[in-house]
Amino acid sequence: MVDAAAIKAGSITTLRDNYIWAALFNRDTGFYSWKNTKPVWKFEDGQWVRYRRRLRRREWIETFMRIQAKSGSIIPLKLNNEQRQVECMILRMERAGLPVRITQAKARQVGMCFHPDTRVLLASLEWVRIADVRPGQEIVAVDEDPPGGSGKARKMRTGIVEAVAEVFEPAYRITLSGGEALTMTGGHRMLCLHRSQGNMIWRRAETMRVGDEIRFVTKPWGAATVEDGWFGGILDGEGSFSSRKGSPSVCASQLHGPVWDRMEGYLRDRGYNYCVEGDSAERPSKFGKRPVPKLVVGRMNELFRLMGQTRPTRFVGKRWWEGRCLPGSKTGVTTERIVSIETLPAQRMIDLQTSTKTFIAEGFVSHNSTFIEAVAYYEMMTGTQTKVLLVGDNKERAQMLLEIANVARMNMPKAIDASGEQQPWKFKMRSKATYTLAWDEPMLSHIRIASAEEPEPGQGGTRKVVHLSETASHSYTQDKIANILPSLPTLPGTYGFNESTPNGGSGWFYEIFMASWRERDLPLYERKQPWIAMFFPSWGHHAYRWTMTYGYGRAMPQEMREEILRTLTADEEWVMRQTYLRRWREDDEWEMGPRGWKRVGVGVQRPDLDHIAWRRSRATDADFRGDTDLFNQEYAKDPETMFMSSGRPVYDRAILAEMLSKATDPWRGDIELPEPDARTWEWSA
Repeated sequence: MVDAAAIKAGSITTLRDNYIWAALFNRDTGFYSWKNTKPVWKFEDGQWVRYRRRLRRREWIETFMRIQAKSGSIIPLKLNNEQRQVECMILRMERAGLPVRITQAKARQVGMCFHPDTRVLLASLEWVRIADVRPGQEIVAVDEDPPGGSGKARKMRTGIVEAVAEVFEPAYRITLSGGEALTMTGGHRMLCLHRSQGNMIWRRAETMRVGDEIRFVTKPWGAATVEDGWFGGILDGEGSFSSRKGSPSVCASQLHGPVWDRMEGYLRDRGYNYCVEGDSAERPSKFGKRPVPKLVVGRMNELFRLMGQTRPTRFVGKRWWEGRCLPGSKTGVTTERIVSIETLPAQRMIDLQTSTKTFIAEGFVSHNSTFIEAVAYYEMMTGTQTKVLLVGDNKERAQMLLEIANVARMNMPKAIDASGEQQPWKFKMRSKATYTLAWDEPMLSHIRIASAEEPEPGQGGTRKVVHLSETASHSYTQDKIANILPSLPTLPGTYGFNESTPNGGSGWFYEIFMASWRERDLPLYERKQPWIAMFFPSWGHHAYRWTMTYGYGRAMPQEMREEILRTLTADEEWVMRQTYLRRWREDDEWEMGPRGWKRVGVGVQRPDLDHIAWRRSRATDADFRGDTDLFNQEYAKDPETMFMSSGRPVYDRAILAEMLSKATDPWRGDIELPEPDARTWEWSA
């Protein structure tokens, strides 16, 4: 056999490539990336020819697919346990010669929350710890979406706190250029500047990166001083507030003298932007006919601070911000840049629900699928003329899908041309309105990102890959589904992905998933449903352990283990009889077994007492307070429980669960109608 040394020595010069990527190929070893695999040799035309091995899909994804890390750096995508199971199912369907159709039900995500010490701006213009906010209080807020659609600006509003809840979730600490630090859960959304288009969008903390800019309204101020109280008295006695159309303003009039000097010094020393308006008119007063100038403060973000810190009785109760544009549009200073993002362990966090769905936290405006896209990229980059459709339930999710696609698009390794020079692939944005990313030669492929809110999201011809996100949403009407699915042929080599969080036990997503789930034990060829249902229970997640969350890394006390064993419920016993596939991780320990060294806890596993302890602690913490329905909605043990716990069922969930457990599969067959005088019915299956 000819080895790599012959190529290096120059005795064999023929090198053929059956793979489109060449950037990471090592000519000395014949290996792609870090994979220690043997090169493929064939004897052709009287000589040995070496072919570069074509990477398997998972190898390709983990080698070439790039994602955005929290630190802002670009890193390779490494599949997690659930993604690897989806990849295995894709392989099974491909090898069976079937079109790939996978539907996945996900548990709802809770914990869109802030740290308890985060300050929230009340309508009384007081900053209060979010942990101390109570339902019924009024807050300063903004519109969730611009009124009247695009082109119209968001307005300031007054909201009402509807509910306050506690959660115990992992968090992120986001540090901003002004020195502020916001601690929030990954699902929390903030109003951020779009990375390319310049408009404002809601972005979740888990998708933020260093360099993003967060919108602010005003900055928190400290406790009032004697001087603040004095200036508030000046405003009560000598001030006036203008709330006409345009920018609001507050002014205070006074004759030149010691009081005027103290007033002007107060504003100047505290960094307020103010102007002096003269008074040339001669009007009689107790001082005679003398002009009375006034100090005017007109920047809206500074009015919040001035009114809140000096608290003049005449003005502090006014809702002067209601219906006005967000401050800063004239000065251009509206955002602060993220300088660092730090991942934090699970901790107590506070969730605030308001009538406007928004509030002002520490001065910033706050709001209450990567693997599938990697599969789409693999199909495009290893083939030609591949069309991909990604559909989100709303414009925000469509924008998120576009950002994931763009990160990968802009960070793909460069190709090597015939001269050996690296050349970037020719990418272009075909249409900003429809979010279409197009590739020129040699791929001639494109990705279209659409929203289910569009009239016809499926328009654009035949696709090879279709990803439907959050199909349980009301945005996916029957007409929209009928518009999208026909664009995906029912042929081998096509890929359809349908994933969503449940929204009650009805609708297209529920029917498709449950019909497929009931056939999960049948061989692929015997199933009537084209979709394969996948559900990942909580015990398969390595972080859902008492020792890793509530135990803060401590081992479970023996007393706790004995107590759990004594009080195991029927549901907990059922959970401990289940199995899940535990994949190895880099931090796993090694142990010597009968057949050599192996990693600890890898392979088929059963949930243990560590997970049961976590379930008990999680179900009784401040987030759920023992609410079984809410806990099952977030951490369901099976799809039936998850769907039944979501939405708003008419009947009692416990009774429904009992009836479902007793129900049998429906009978199907032909009923033979009896003769008119017969007294019995006969039927045959």
